[in-house]
Amino acid sequence: MLAVTALLCPLMVETIHEEAGQVWKAAPLPVCVMILLALAISDTVRRIKFGPSVFHMLHTPARPGGMLAGAVEIPAKIRAADGFKLTCKCVRPPRTAAYTRGVEEVLWQSEQYATRDVLENEARRTGVPIRFKIPANLPISASWASATVLWLLELQASLPGVNYTAQFKVPVFRAEPESPSPELLAI
Repeated sequence: MLAVTALLCPLMVETIHEEAGQVWKAAPLPVCVMILLALAISDTVRRIKFGPSVFHMLHTPARPGGMLAGAVEIPAKIRAADGFKLTCKCVRPPRTAAYTRGVEEVLWQSEQYATRDVLENEARRTGVPIRFKIPANLPISASWASATVLWLLELQASLPGVNYTAQFKVPVFRAEPESPSPELLAI
């Protein structure tokens, strides 16, 4: 969020062309600085309060037509009244400045809510179970210049003060062909 705001701030600053040259309006620039400062403070407080979260995948990589399963470990005990909003999505991010839309293209998205803590007996950690069915007809993770595709897992929880948020890039690749069973080889 901080990076997006930093990129958008110059667009918020308007210029007026007068006979003597360009005159910059002074008001939008301090507003941009205040927004960036507020986001940086919020992000710092979030990192201090919750620490670095880790996604432990059951199977790496996830496969189209298979399951994305595992648990997110949070090094802080979180008791969110509404649980955690989980979002798994396949996106094509904006590629270059020539890419005019400037927003990510969502190819697929699924949302769930998790209310169970798989580390409920732990006093200082939270474990959020993850289980999404990955559609078979979607592209795999790719990071070529002309065809970037990302699979993302996002978690959100509304809390008093600073809300919890985390995002993970998830590897999604086609499965290796399975070895045929001995019964099939005998035929």
